[in-house]
Amino acid sequence: MIMDIFDFNKLENFDEHIELSIPNYDKLFSLFVDLATIFSEGGTSVVDYGCSTGRLLRTLPKKEGCTYFGVDNSNLLPQSTEFFGDSINGVTFIKEDATKALDVGIPSVVVSMFFLQFLTQTKRKEMLRRFKEFVKNGSVLLVSEKVILDDPRIDNLLSRLHLNSKRSKFSDSEILDKDKQLLYTMFCKPKSVLLEELGEIGTVTQVWQSFNFMGFVVR
Repeated sequence: MIMDIFDFNKLENFDEHIELSIPNYDKLFSLFVDLATIFSEGGTSVVDYGCSTGRLLRTLPKKEGCTYFGVDNSNLLPQSTEFFGDSINGVTFIKEDATKALDVGIPSVVVSMFFLQFLTQTKRKEMLRRFKEFVKNGSVLLVSEKVILDDPRIDNLLSRLHLNSKRSKFSDSEILDKDKQLLYTMFCKPKSVLLEELGEIGTVTQVWQSFNFMGFVVR
């Protein structure tokens, strides 16, 4: 029997699906665009790991002398899968396992939007190690994740409220099917564990929250 897992590649409109699935995602997106613009510098790069369609990078105002890289191993990249490293609207997209994509310049900004939660434990540790090296060398890390809240009752309440909000956008069947399929591919961490991981990288500041979804800046 083939395992039934959720496949983002099969979504007709990935960006729209994400906006419908994560409450107030537009506010997080705009915030990360602003922060990435502020902290990016000429002579450095901006790297988005798990960039999917590359929307954030394509939205960013481009600074002279700054290079932009989007890394993703899916077919969501805005290019033919036959090509590697094509530059589109000032962004170089790399179809590669993020733990193996090394040639991304010297980052002033590193973005990880709901990316770590889809990695195995081994690959997650490797990416966190890489993020730590980047931040140690001056990068600003923008990271967002869905978390498990440390208070079980509050976590349960917010999860149910989020579920109720999704019912206005998806059918019950769609919600239940996706939830079941994500069991095999999404590995959310308790908030305390995520903060400990990010604290090993640098100074952590929470800048956004909606239900169980959180955004942080690490410097």
